Amino acid sequence: MTLSTSIERPDLENRPAPSASPHPPPEYKYASFIRRFLAYLIDNTIIAIYTLTIAKAGMLYHGLEISDLDPDRLGTFLVMIWLLQTITFLAYFTTLTATGGTIGKRLAGIRVVALGGAGISYGRSFVRCLGYYVSSIIVYLGFLLALLNSRRQALHDKVAGTVVVEIG
Repeated sequence: MTLSTSIERPDLENRPAPSASPHPPPEYKYASFIRRFLAYLIDNTIIAIYTLTIAKAGMLYHGLEISDLDPDRLGTFLVMIWLLQTITFLAYFTTLTATGGTIGKRLAGIRVVALGGAGISYGRSFVRCLGYYVSSIIVYLGFLLALLNSRRQALHDKVAGTVVVEIG
């Protein structure tokens, strides 16, 4: 009786080999800094409007105005707004980037892809989203990195292994 060390997998035999290229296919055009900035501005405006609307609705529900809050309560209120904004930011960018693009990116005609050109997973999208915070720590220098390399990758793109490309 002979033991075989290989397992036959007919479903894998006809599958094409994965691309070894770390770059998107040549038909992709990397998105300009201006388009990326415009998309980010649109997306953050949407998040700010949502956050402030929810905060104002909460205040109205409790019959409060900003002027009614003493300094201790105002601090708590501002922390709550920051938490709401942070959760909204993470959910918005992670979900929409992984499912085809944020509203701002769609309006700007761009999208995020993995280095090989494929769409990105929720996990990679979340890592990229966390990278936004790293990119913005020192006066947004991580975003400006996109001006200094051929693939136009910002710091958060490099961390997540993504590029932003034009669509259409």
